[in-house]
Amino acid sequence: MAKRISSAKESTVMAYETLRQRIISIADMKNPVTGDFIPGGVGIYWRIGQTLAWHAEDLLEALALDLRRKTNRSWQARDLAKMVQLYLRYPTVERLSGRCIGRKRDMNLDELLDVGK
Repeated sequence: MAKRISSAKESTVMAYETLRQRIISIADMKNPVTGDFIPGGVGIYWRIGQTLAWHAEDLLEALALDLRRKTNRSWQARDLAKMVQLYLRYPTVERLSGRCIGRKRDMNLDELLDVGK
């Protein structure tokens, strides 16, 4: 068990280091996005966001797969991403409870986030 934790920790550190190096290389670029209408600074922000999104997507896919294997639920990466959105929209228990008051007890993530409205 200790070996598994150590291996997982090592993998996380390596993934972080790879991400860190990619972000640093983007931050050092003069013009990371081609196009006359996008200022260099905005292009850097966009490329960093793109890189973070790719890594987050990979992480969420792997996590969803592990959760499906370990639990009796059909976890999907898109649902985990919605859970992050839910937290960001309602970062305190008070705000979340305010969203839930007077609504049905079994709201799904789309209903909580008002997706499609």
